[in-house]
Amino acid sequence: MITQFVAAGEFHLGLVYENQVLRFRKQGAPLDVAPLPFATKNMHPLGLAAAAPHANAGKVFVDFVLSKEGQLFMKNLGRVVSRTDIPQDDFARVKMIAEDVGIADRINQIMEEYKRYLE
Repeated sequence: MITQFVAAGEFHLGLVYENQVLRFRKQGAPLDVAPLPFATKNMHPLGLAAAAPHANAGKVFVDFVLSKEGQLFMKNLGRVVSRTDIPQDDFARVKMIAEDVGIADRINQIMEEYKRYLE
């Protein structure tokens, strides 16, 4: 939705997924990507309902999505993948910051760093 607002001129800036901007650009929207000099958290949750009607089919699907073949398919759709054995050259332009569960102890420091980049 934010990408649509930026494309329509309602917002001047939006923190959105790059693949959304690229999709809108292909449709002629006057958008471009201005990557931040750091990468934020990027989680890829995948789950299967406990009472799925076709649980085995779901398990096979999960196995495929997490396989190298499945992740290459996702990458070709313009998505960020979860596997470390698939190169993601587009991340070379940003500083990767690994965070751990101890983030709460450093939240003020981290927020100051975000503010410095976003001002």
